[in-house]
Amino acid sequence: MKKLQNIILLFSMLFLLQNVSAQITATKSDDFVEGIGVNTHFSYNGTPYVDNFATVKSLIGNLGIRYFRDNPDDDVAYANRIKDVCNTYGMKVECILPTWNMETGSGYNPAGVAANIDWLKNNIGPSYFLNMEGLNEPDIWDDNAADYGLMARNVQQALYTKMKSDAAWNNVKVLGPSMAFGGGYAALGDMKGMTDKGNMHWYPSGSFPANQEFNYFDWHLGQARTYNYSDGRPIVLSETGYTNAGGTQACGENAAAKYIPRMHMYMRYTQGLEKVFTYEFMNQFNDAADAESNWGLVRNNLTVKPSYTSLKNTITLLKEPGANFTPGQLNYSLSGDITNIYQKLFQKSNGTYYLVVWQEVKSYDVQTKKDIVVPNRALTLNLGSTSTVKTYLPLNSTNAVNTYTNSTSVGISVPDHLLIIEITPGGGGVTGSLSGSVAINTTDVNLATVGTGDWKHFDNGDHKASGSPINSISNYSVIGGAAGSYSNDLRKMSWSGGTPTTSSSNNRWGWYSAGIGNGFSFTAVAGNGTNTLKVYVGGSNAGGTLTAHLSNSAAPDYINTKANTNGQWDATYTITYNAAQAGQTLTITWKQASGTGNVTIQAAALVGSIAARVATTNESQALSEEASNEPAFVVYPNPAENGKVSVRINGQSDATLVIHDMSGRPVYNGEVLHGQVLELDQVLKPGLYLFKVSNGKWSDTRKIIVK
Repeated sequence: MKKLQNIILLFSMLFLLQNVSAQITATKSDDFVEGIGVNTHFSYNGTPYVDNFATVKSLIGNLGIRYFRDNPDDDVAYANRIKDVCNTYGMKVECILPTWNMETGSGYNPAGVAANIDWLKNNIGPSYFLNMEGLNEPDIWDDNAADYGLMARNVQQALYTKMKSDAAWNNVKVLGPSMAFGGGYAALGDMKGMTDKGNMHWYPSGSFPANQEFNYFDWHLGQARTYNYSDGRPIVLSETGYTNAGGTQACGENAAAKYIPRMHMYMRYTQGLEKVFTYEFMNQFNDAADAESNWGLVRNNLTVKPSYTSLKNTITLLKEPGANFTPGQLNYSLSGDITNIYQKLFQKSNGTYYLVVWQEVKSYDVQTKKDIVVPNRALTLNLGSTSTVKTYLPLNSTNAVNTYTNSTSVGISVPDHLLIIEITPGGGGVTGSLSGSVAINTTDVNLATVGTGDWKHFDNGDHKASGSPINSISNYSVIGGAAGSYSNDLRKMSWSGGTPTTSSSNNRWGWYSAGIGNGFSFTAVAGNGTNTLKVYVGGSNAGGTLTAHLSNSAAPDYINTKANTNGQWDATYTITYNAAQAGQTLTITWKQASGTGNVTIQAAALVGSIAARVATTNESQALSEEASNEPAFVVYPNPAENGKVSVRINGQSDATLVIHDMSGRPVYNGEVLHGQVLELDQVLKPGLYLFKVSNGKWSDTRKIIVK
């Protein structure tokens, strides 16, 4: 218990220390979104999950989450519902081990595990799953700790053995069983040899996430770490949430709208959990007095609760899928009474920071069943450089509440729900420059001739192989919907001295993205000197907007919109910029602004000598890995026969592999360990696929043909 008290004291000290101005390292804003999931019941007939499936599917997709947790049914219609949700929104399933072949009069027989896993493989497919959990709350069904502990261990060992013996499941992690009560952790025992990650359930009994009154989380986490996962491995909180009806553990809808986003922040960044799944997405039944019928973010009549809106707005403000950059540091402090003030600093790839602040206090009285009016706390945000500041209250909307320009100090009013503060630094007093021009033409381009500083052809990630500096242009990231590859651009590209493709001529490949607001982004180095960047983009039956942004905001953004044009067209943007400060980046975004077609991107080139930035330690490691003569990863053979493909990572870092078919649908998502070969056997049907490997420091893409 003393160790636990020390941990709590440490977190308190970290928050108190924010009265002193300091350089705080940010976290990617999208990391928050990656950690959010909800529980669903798509096998429950007689509930909206089945009876109103189309509407529920739309609601869960519009929420903006990427993962949902479900307990399967051995029914093909169920399998089709799961695949429909995943295919439509690119989501994955946190799967509870099904028990239909395992049930006995006194528990579950491990002998049935293999058949259940094979059913999921054959009827849904491993690529749809994120994790596979052990038994769900076995301590509910058996009061004898020795009995349920042994049963859960035997089933878990059978699950782990089955999953690890079938290569098709290589990229799906095995989680331990979940326990409903505190005594279950000791009964379960050491899980390290039969799990990849830990698993927990915890409910706050209607109180606020950090409550120390009753059923407080720190004790539960301590039990799990002591008895089950003492090696510090990641733990997933696969159930937590608030019912809005019944008993003294209920919480009002308005208070839950404050608590649930706070829960995700608190559990991820104070308690260190990998993912948090809210229970649950939809009220199962229309019974206003029944606790079990009222856990949802959405009511049984398909109207959304305030908690759905607040979580959706928070996701909207912080999401940035696929962003590939190293977060920086922000010099700031909060002054005033910061008792029970919690905060977390995020950043997006364009250099903008997002400081999330809230009062971690009680907002609802579970005894009187009334909301508690918590006065806002007046604090001062002190910034180390002149900045533009906007504030948002996602409880209500995604619109800015206040905007402050040229500010080094801003008064803020902190409520008992999330306050998101957008901070765009003004360069610490430095003044740089940023300008651009555009030429609409289809003139052929030799990248090696134009890009004497560096160049990148985005189709396959080819770039300048040698010289100093190289790797000054990142790979692209997709904004919004999925991207597709095409081979009929009006403009032909050529190069020599490249890698992984040494040379190419008459290359008309590129990427396209369709939909208003969808498109691409990438970054180029920026420093205390002038650089010139050529950006080769285009479109078809559409108009596009190009935005160039310096990470330190040392100059106003360059923004140019190309009007909607019928047919296919190409454009060359010339961007001239100087960040007037080392360690900066230029972010280019190219989005569809009008029309019914698409926008395209081919390549970028830095002209002449480069005023480069000073790389951070992580970036230096990433650049050294990319700058080797080996490509970031190798896929072979290409073309592949009978769906058999092998992937090998070069360098010293593990990475994530995502495979899309040419419709943009994700068909595979999993981890690749450096120094090992991932073999995909009969995972892919004949066709053309895009393999993208990334690890947060670099990303690379390949086109693979499967015969």
